[in-house]
Amino acid sequence: PYFQDIYSKDKSNSFIRYYEGLEAIKLLYSDLLKEIEPGEDYLVIGNQEAWLSLDPDFFQKFIEKRATLPIKLRLLFQDSEIAREHKKYERNYNEKIKILPKETNLTTNLVITPRKVIIHQLGNPMLAIVIENKNVSQMNKEMFEIMWNSIV
Repeated sequence: PYFQDIYSKDKSNSFIRYYEGLEAIKLLYSDLLKEIEPGEDYLVIGNQEAWLSLDPDFFQKFIEKRATLPIKLRLLFQDSEIAREHKKYERNYNEKIKILPKETNLTTNLVITPRKVIIHQLGNPMLAIVIENKNVSQMNKEMFEIMWNSIV
């Protein structure tokens, strides 16, 4: 009864989930595309070069699949040759990209959706923390907007 009570609670409750290892993180990203609704924001602050290097084939396919979804993709990338090259093709991937200042050094990626915030550590140990809370998502979206609007 205790577990059934937990399971049947209102879905608006907050959760924190922890993922460890590249395979678990790839599953997290795949599931994320299944959960996001048409028209919703998908915001990223990240190091595109480090992220892609984790598994270039998987993450390139992820980008291509994400591009087919009717969502609002905006990405703030750490400055790198790969990020600048990716920006050239942003229209092909249904994205809007801005490059962060050169002195920015990110070792984690931040993904923000209306219901989740994902903090993905790019180095060892490979892990991701997912916070499922609309208020936390909204606060992170506001911080993203401040950064987005401050970059020309």
